[in-house]
Amino acid sequence: ELGQALAAQGCKLRLGSAYLADLREDVIFRTPGLRPDMPEIAAAVANGSVLTSEMEAFFDVCPCPILAVTGSDGKTTTTTIIAPEDMAFLELSSFQLMTMQKSPHIAVTTNLAPNHLDVHKDYQEYVDAKANIFTHQSADDIAVFNADNADSVPQAAKAVGEVRWFSRKQRGENGVFC
Repeated sequence: ELGQALAAQGCKLRLGSAYLADLREDVIFRTPGLRPDMPEIAAAVANGSVLTSEMEAFFDVCPCPILAVTGSDGKTTTTTIIAPEDMAFLELSSFQLMTMQKSPHIAVTTNLAPNHLDVHKDYQEYVDAKANIFTHQSADDIAVFNADNADSVPQAAKAVGEVRWFSRKQRGENGVFC
């Protein structure tokens, strides 16, 4: 029923095991669980298709500052605790961040630990994906890191914007501690 209604409105349905074969669309919106380096996706991009995601489209049209949170654990809790009005708060997974070409005004990395290694090629690919939350920031943006997480600390050296810290163990500069 829904499929027929969509088809009647001009949607082209691609179903079955070969649904990615011979993609020739101008723009492809990748779902978070679909690896960007799948041969069918790579071929489409090589033939001129633009690979993007719903999050990147949101970044383009969002009328307010964006604060995004990533990390191996604690994303939902952190996003819920810090959410004020007049800002968009996003929780971004490694799968969403893999191909992101945009970063929020404020980027928070709660922590990094081996996670989703059944989908990522290795831990470095996972860490690199998480880094995309701040990679495309400008000097006017803010990147927040966990001073207590050994894998998060080296990420701060790659940040272009202002770096801020949070910690439960140590009093640091330019941040908060408990």
